[in-house]
Amino acid sequence: ENTDNVSILLKYENGTNAVVNYFANGSKAYAKERVEVFSQGKVLVLDNWRKLEGYGVKGFSKMIGTMDKGHKRQFALLNERVLKGGEALIPYESIVNTTRASFACIESLKKKAWIEVR
Repeated sequence: ENTDNVSILLKYENGTNAVVNYFANGSKAYAKERVEVFSQGKVLVLDNWRKLEGYGVKGFSKMIGTMDKGHKRQFALLNERVLKGGEALIPYESIVNTTRASFACIESLKKKAWIEVR
């Protein structure tokens, strides 16, 4: 079973689509991670968590910074919640939905069929 190179199409209840492409066969010279968001005639492209480019976004075209995946802030918030209490950083329902979708992706690859997650 080869899961090193896959494309996953997610269709949400509200009609939104998301595509996740996971490829392990590309060049190491290419950015490791890329996020593209298309909405309402606008496009945002985040390359390797360092460079954000906007197209059709009034007053914004590009932002460049250091890589920040949010790990430092995540662990600071986790520490704060452990010490002081409060709501979970990620809602339980979100964790359950993500897990169901992840298992459905594996099942879809094995069966070569669409899998509905409810």
